[in-house]
Amino acid sequence: MNLWWGLHLVSSINYPNVAMVDAFSPRGYLTVAQVAHRLGISVSRVNKLVRSGGLRSSHLGAITVIPEADVERRRALPPGDGRRLTPPNAWGILAMASGDHAPWLSPDTRYRLRGLLRRNGLEDLRARLANRGVPRGFRAHRSLLGRIRQDNDLMLTGHTAAAELRLGLLAGDSIDAYVAQDALAKVVKRYGLQESQRPNVVLRVVPWAAASWPLARIAPEAAVALDLIDSDDPRSRQLGKELLRRLSA
Repeated sequence: MNLWWGLHLVSSINYPNVAMVDAFSPRGYLTVAQVAHRLGISVSRVNKLVRSGGLRSSHLGAITVIPEADVERRRALPPGDGRRLTPPNAWGILAMASGDHAPWLSPDTRYRLRGLLRRNGLEDLRARLANRGVPRGFRAHRSLLGRIRQDNDLMLTGHTAAAELRLGLLAGDSIDAYVAQDALAKVVKRYGLQESQRPNVVLRVVPWAAASWPLARIAPEAAVALDLIDSDDPRSRQLGKELLRRLSA
């Protein structure tokens, strides 16, 4: 559905603690002021999250709107204890939680992150692992999906990885994968991908890449679990929680 459809009036009376609420927002989306009110943070903080990729956004003319589902997922995160980890350290945590070595880390950093993981666990570190990748939605021709899944520049995650691992989910007509930032443009060009509000290809852009990136054809299980938990699909979320429990046992 076009983003302009389903416009509805939003009354500022419902937001007494917000100085001003934009007059219109499309159904399923929130304005910056509404997001600030719902998350209990400032408008400037919301704008910073949008700029950093912490929240996806679209534009209706001069108005920025944010998917309500993304806001609710962020609100459900456990309280952050400390700053976000850098991408190399976030992927180090995810690799070690999945039983891998994370060879790009120095021995001292690896020791420190193992201690952080042992003390906090993956669930409590979710908010700090947000820098693992910024999701961007694209539309691809259905006939290309099989080729895209096999692309050597991508590392499968979420429901796509779960289907490959035969964990009880079907791949369906969509793809969820990580891509290094410096490989994004060529992947987009290779398959003629178009940015879309109704994506069938979600590429999680990683601003850092190890020398051997992608780490594997399928992302570390810990990353797969967290991405499943962030899904809109109840079955995917449940599977993600089960994977997380198994990894934390």
